[in-house]
Amino acid sequence: MNITEIAFRYQKPVFMVFIALLFYGAISYFTLPAREDPEIKIREAIVITNYPGLNAERVEQLITKKLEREIRAIAEVKEIRSSSVTGQSIIHVDLQDQYFNLDDIWQDLRNKVANAQSQLPDGTIPSIINDEFGDVAVATLALTADDFDMAALYDKAKHIRDVLYRVKGTKKIDILGVQDERIFMEISNAKLAQLGITPGALINILQSQNIIRPGGTLDTGSKSFVIEPTGNFDHFDDIGKTLISLPGTGDILALSDLVDIRRDFIDPPQNTSYFNGKRAIIFAISMLPGNNILEYAPRLENTINETENILPVGMNLDVATFQ
Repeated sequence: MNITEIAFRYQKPVFMVFIALLFYGAISYFTLPAREDPEIKIREAIVITNYPGLNAERVEQLITKKLEREIRAIAEVKEIRSSSVTGQSIIHVDLQDQYFNLDDIWQDLRNKVANAQSQLPDGTIPSIINDEFGDVAVATLALTADDFDMAALYDKAKHIRDVLYRVKGTKKIDILGVQDERIFMEISNAKLAQLGITPGALINILQSQNIIRPGGTLDTGSKSFVIEPTGNFDHFDDIGKTLISLPGTGDILALSDLVDIRRDFIDPPQNTSYFNGKRAIIFAISMLPGNNILEYAPRLENTINETENILPVGMNLDVATFQ
């Protein structure tokens, strides 16, 4: 008895199975997730830890080795590769192939790295863990402007990102090409020496400002009030108003009378991006797993069009790539 004979003998059951499969295929065509680029599970994470100015040998002994000791306690880890350079430790963590619950494993990695932070030397910047190499951007947008500086462009980019996050099915939006800003203070050593102030004393005074400390609560019986000490730098000008006591005289001067304070970008910029020859800020938009790009793309496109209509004159939001 062969398959053809079975099909003729049981025509009605075979016909019903055929209709069911056809119906299921039609439904799947419209409901199954669809995207141009496949989802890729990459079983690797990178742990980056910075300590500015620390030489490579001490980074290896004081940071890399201690982190590796904690990471090796994770049973699913297959291999650890590390490199230590001046001011930075980079550790690659590879997992064994038979494990698929990557989210749980990466959370375990974060917990282990967090536990190791207390063993690292003072001044170490908290470790950064990157485990999202498999995310593929379904769309990239470029924000450019002719009459705005990069600071204003970045402020608007953060608002645009919040708007785009409202699109159903959005997983992550990375902002690329941002030029970091810093507050620069130019000090005349001769002037400080004349007044008897050291640069270290200025740093200590500034470090005691703009911090958050609990002030306790005030209980009146029917109500209680939280007390928060002031001292925050709410605006750029507040930094220059910081009062400095002159040693041995009791006189007080404003910080702006001692140093020149300016807000500027890091030069040279670390990461730059361009669109059609113009400096730009790029949005890399990733879609949640299980979504259909044919349904997600129109929702995203409508939000992009609405956002373009409310941008200030001179700013442009262009689509660089779109699945």
